[in-house]
Amino acid sequence: MSADPYNCGYVRTRWNSSVVAGIFALGHCEPFYYNETIGAYQDAFAYTLYGGCTCRFYSLAEDCSENVSVPEYTAPTDRWREPLFAEPKPAWYNCYENK
Repeated sequence: MSADPYNCGYVRTRWNSSVVAGIFALGHCEPFYYNETIGAYQDAFAYTLYGGCTCRFYSLAEDCSENVSVPEYTAPTDRWREPLFAEPKPAWYNCYENK
């Protein structure tokens, strides 16, 4: 039995909503989640990182799988203020645990 992946934080998908999607140190590209209502992978507008991970965020699955150069986020975020993503909003991520 394998251990659960390290919880890196979460993304918020809509403004002024309590709906969040967890992001984990999986070491490969993953979507935040598939939204049946819109029939597509959900994008995110804000994020919170707990620390202990390095994460990259992508708008396109192809960019994520091809490891296109994007900023890396490592530091824990302020617990009272979620940083916002610029356009185009990401729908994919790749995080790994810092050891």
